Amino acid sequence: MKIKISQSAVKFVSSGSPREVRSMAARGLVPLAPRDVIKILYILCHDQDGFIRGLADETIRGYSPKIIDSILSGDIEPPIIDYIIRHHTEGHLFVERVLTNKNTSDETLVYLASSSNTAVLDALSFNHERLLKSREVLDALIKNPIVKGALKQSILELADPTARERTTEKTEKAQTGARGEVDKAAKAVNESALLEEEGRDDIDEHNIAARIYKMSVSEKIKYATRGNKEVRAILIKDSSKMVVAAVIKSPKITEDEIVKVAQNKQSNDEAIRMISLNKEWLKNYSIRLALVHNPKTPPGIAIRFMPYLSKRDLKDLAGSRNVSSLISSNAKKMLAAKNKTS
Repeated sequence: MKIKISQSAVKFVSSGSPREVRSMAARGLVPLAPRDVIKILYILCHDQDGFIRGLADETIRGYSPKIIDSILSGDIEPPIIDYIIRHHTEGHLFVERVLTNKNTSDETLVYLASSSNTAVLDALSFNHERLLKSREVLDALIKNPIVKGALKQSILELADPTARERTTEKTEKAQTGARGEVDKAAKAVNESALLEEEGRDDIDEHNIAARIYKMSVSEKIKYATRGNKEVRAILIKDSSKMVVAAVIKSPKITEDEIVKVAQNKQSNDEAIRMISLNKEWLKNYSIRLALVHNPKTPPGIAIRFMPYLSKRDLKDLAGSRNVSSLISSNAKKMLAAKNKTS
């Protein structure tokens, strides 16, 4: 694929230009916009002169993350996106930006899917929109030995939409066969206690939990959608992703409840994923902060929220032992950058 460059940039990449001019350009020392400079550098990374190639590659590797982030958020050619993600020294920090850029090629996504960086794999795995567009990317994730457990199961279900339905159907049949009489009793649960009596002090939450435990998945989904706060607090801990999703999607759920879920380090992975994708909830500072602190939040997603945190909260993260080293080190870098500009 040819890289389109402005007329003013041609002299810096032309094979007929003096070596000194190309050398200066390979260091990024040209009076042009970052978008033009990165194109020049990419072209020079394929220059016939090995010295020029080395200079250009070194410049791209050391480019400021802030500038790279700005470049990747714009209309830039797929080969340049691919080169940056493969060669920049902190390429893993730009995964979210790469995933949201419509120009990112499947080849780049396959490369990311083969990564050994768990933050990269988490960010890619949760971007279902991009994954559904390419079977090659899904296959690369499935074959990656780093992708295990619940994460791999979710990818397998994405690759084969009927897998979850078959599993759910099998589970429900087993539950029905083993607890036929119990299910009948569950259907007799007083709906007014579960749906209408929210906030009453005399409600026996232990009794409600026992009733809910006896329900089938389909009944739990019903109560997750229509139930009161006490019911949602119980069902959000359910082992079924579909039940958890129904709680999060409930029209009755409040931001205060979402904050508590985001803060809870024992929260279901599916709940954290759904909260991190909801633009309306992410307008709430407390929710963003809670997600960054929660170890269940994939690092790639948590990092995306960090630029919006206050200096005080970044300082807390930088010194915290309860977050991953990736989060704390990134907080230190961001804090240092904020201090320089203040």
